[in-house]
Amino acid sequence: MEVEEGRLVYKKLLGLLYSRFLLMRTAREKPFALQILFTQCHLIQKSKKIFCSSNHSNFT
Repeated sequence: MEVEEGRLVYKKLLGLLYSRFLLMRTAREKPFALQILFTQCHLIQKSKKIFCSSNHSNFT
């Protein structure tokens, strides 16, 4: 049981780090694409309950 939970947590952390990486890269290259990224992030959060930072004030 603990191994399964550990894998889920690890996957969530990987997803969060990857989404932040994409966010940072997108903010530099294509500011207009941020809204799309946040929409995708919100959908992921709803379907898989992965925490996504909605602190986009840094990019506006």
